[in-house]
Amino acid sequence: MNVQVAKDRDALYYPFFHIQNLDWLKGALLCFPHVHRMIPYNVIPMDPQPLRDFCSTRGIRNEFLLQPADLMIPAVVDKQRLLLSKLEMNADVLVQRYSRKATEKAPPRDGLGPVHIHTGKIDNALTDFLRSVDLAWDCTGRPWPQDIYPQEITQTAGAKNDLQYWVSLHPWLGSAIMSTIAVAVAEEMGYDIVTDRPEVHRWVVSCDDVVDMLVGGNRPESSEVTVDDAVDRIAQLVIVANFDVNKLTPERIADLQQDGCDLRRFKNALVPLAEAIPKMTNEGERDKRLKEAANETISEWHKYKRSLPRFALDAITEAATNIKVPDLSTSILSSGVTYKELGLASGIAVFLMTYAGLGIWRKYRMNVASPYQFLNRIHKAHLSLALPVQ
Repeated sequence: MNVQVAKDRDALYYPFFHIQNLDWLKGALLCFPHVHRMIPYNVIPMDPQPLRDFCSTRGIRNEFLLQPADLMIPAVVDKQRLLLSKLEMNADVLVQRYSRKATEKAPPRDGLGPVHIHTGKIDNALTDFLRSVDLAWDCTGRPWPQDIYPQEITQTAGAKNDLQYWVSLHPWLGSAIMSTIAVAVAEEMGYDIVTDRPEVHRWVVSCDDVVDMLVGGNRPESSEVTVDDAVDRIAQLVIVANFDVNKLTPERIADLQQDGCDLRRFKNALVPLAEAIPKMTNEGERDKRLKEAANETISEWHKYKRSLPRFALDAITEAATNIKVPDLSTSILSSGVTYKELGLASGIAVFLMTYAGLGIWRKYRMNVASPYQFLNRIHKAHLSLALPVQ
């Protein structure tokens, strides 16, 4: 029987390159092996120290937990050149709707102001065209939220004024360009696209659709979500909405990741839930169904937790160290099961067989094989770091 399993893939952070919520990053790294950022070419992010720790801590495959995405690979450049050719063919309509003059005169219906993009993210030919027809113009203010980043946050090699590398665009055009780049990177490298701002997901559309959307003057609608995308989003909802991750360090997260079998088993358990959600483009209804699936997952986790105290490995190990090993029951030995077959240290095996018989072993095996073991490890890791009450 062909059983579908979840893809074990990395994540691409969109649309920013500065992580705006450290706890969100921690949650994402419990769902994905690594998170990649769309850092502009030749730019050094001036990250605060807590964030830098994620850039220097290695996780699965001996790769850093947080790392830059390569925006200059040929497939990404080719996608932008294709987008450029389509923009050039529709330049008159686009200028009429999305130029600086048009943007300032008639803001978009959703009330968004101009977006600011670092030109190190965009192919030079595309940037030159946008500037030449006034679809992109010099950024005159801070391109990042001052309340989040009160200090300078980037350093461009050899630049006296980093602001000169930022341009402003109509929000629909800017988001369409960024989504084209993000989709190209994700498709080429096998990433999922993730964000800490759910409302921006509707902009992640391919360049095959984006020009038609812009020419038609329509805000993009949500696209269908694949089973793999739904699995990843449910996993994110479970972790971010139900677990306090603020005390988890990069090193502890890397340790939790090392048993990748647990994470894959957990995501595999989400596949049937994701498959049960019908294909739909209604973003609100889909989010509702994803949240329901996440709540169902948490309910199953609580059931699993209630079965743990007697059978969890740490409880058994602790109990085994505090007992004297008596003579083994001949009736249990007659079953023919050996310590090696049980896969346990002899002391624990003796405890299991002598005090509870093989029935407890079967239940133990069933529980530690549960996909929700991963969630329990996250919960325990957080509790182990809790500070004592003063």
